[in-house]
Amino acid sequence: MKKAEFIPINRTKMILLTVLYGLAGLIGFSMFYYGGFAFETVPHGVFKGLSLVVLLFFAVVAGTFAKRVKNSDAGLEINSKGITDTSSSISLSLIPWKDITKIETYRSASAKYILVHVKQPNKYLEGAKNSAIRKLLTQNVQQFKTPVVINAGILKTDLNDLSGKLKARLKK
Repeated sequence: MKKAEFIPINRTKMILLTVLYGLAGLIGFSMFYYGGFAFETVPHGVFKGLSLVVLLFFAVVAGTFAKRVKNSDAGLEINSKGITDTSSSISLSLIPWKDITKIETYRSASAKYILVHVKQPNKYLEGAKNSAIRKLLTQNVQQFKTPVVINAGILKTDLNDLSGKLKARLKK
């Protein structure tokens, strides 16, 4: 039996994303706040409100990335029991090998994903920590036909290498 393997998140990439989202929030805030002065027909209070919403949104996103950077356990563990994903805020805990039917890769222009298809997707939707996470997992099901989507782009590994490891473990 092969021992457990842990693949950590790429902390450099996560720090960069944290800084970029923080800057995007500040730029968006400034654009709405100061850009609102150009529109005399719309009360400036509307632009103040919008600027705060933009800033809060990007602050929350940057904060989730910063939280992952500080967590030394953030990553992906592959062991004899299954896959434990702790790489993102919507990660599910242990996905047992017996629940997994298929593993695929998905590439977009900006991301690389491992799609882990499971026998009972609703079981994972019902096990979500809260309604916001359940909604995001439901979006995963609508887009990828599975709630279990691992963002390989934030892990310290290559997509094809990770996919090969997972597929080899699944065959056992």
